Amino acid sequence: MIDGIVLSVALQAASGGALTPAPPRQVATPTTFAFERPLTHAASADPIPIVQHEQASPIWQASRFSPTQAATAKRFTKTDRVIAIAVGVAGGWLAGGAIGYYSTANVDNPDDDTSGLKGMIIGAPIGAAVGGILGYWLTSR
Repeated sequence: MIDGIVLSVALQAASGGALTPAPPRQVATPTTFAFERPLTHAASADPIPIVQHEQASPIWQASRFSPTQAATAKRFTKTDRVIAIAVGVAGGWLAGGAIGYYSTANVDNPDDDTSGLKGMIIGAPIGAAVGGILGYWLTSR
């Protein structure tokens, strides 16, 4: 390690920069912007407009919806679904492996390291499949 430090100091001195301090850096100043927003006559005269309320109808009468009602937006995008499936597969792999390992581990024999491994090999892919299906199902609702 000391040889590496000595070698780096020798290379620094040989390159002509014999441990000279670096020149000071200039500090960048942040740029600020100022915007002026003109007020309209209506906004400046009455900041809270008066809203005309519809006539109240009895609560037992159903409200009527117009046929031009806007469609509701999708709740999850494809990216959200892919992320949910990937997280479900990874979490299911770990959880299935852990459940398989601890369910088949031979606690009576402390030298037996392979019985838990058999359960992990079986449980991890099953857990990954269940986690992926669960991630898909949660994002399709």
